[in-house]
Amino acid sequence: LGKNGLLIHEKYGSYVFIGIFLHTKPMVCSIPVPHKECLGCGACEQECPAKCIGGSKKRCLSALTQKKNRTQEEDKEMLRGKLLWGCDLCQEVCPLNRLPCETPLSFFKEELLWNLDESILERLVKKNTLSQRAFGWRGEKLLRQNIAAIYKKG
Repeated sequence: LGKNGLLIHEKYGSYVFIGIFLHTKPMVCSIPVPHKECLGCGACEQECPAKCIGGSKKRCLSALTQKKNRTQEEDKEMLRGKLLWGCDLCQEVCPLNRLPCETPLSFFKEELLWNLDESILERLVKKNTLSQRAFGWRGEKLLRQNIAAIYKKG
């Protein structure tokens, strides 16, 4: 694990999605899971805009952009980062993410979005493809709240 709490895979760095499989039988893993250990360089701590690595993860901008029912203080923190969804700065500066292998799964490379605004969200909802996005699991309502907060006119 890295200091940011993310699993570091030996091929993909920390750019991985972790799935869950629930069952009632005990599992024994007979092969080691490939992973890397944090180098302890501190780059993620220095880059974190919320300065939460090694401290309270409640201030993490990625967590705040995904949280439903934020407090006014949490809204202010989120707006300070000007992030609509997620924050990968700690991952971007990690030396173990320098040259991650590219996924062979085309699903993760198709129709990438570099920006999200009301019109793009509306298109995703209309085409019924919002749930196919990594951010879609949190729902349309939260995304609309984040868009309104970030792009509000004033």
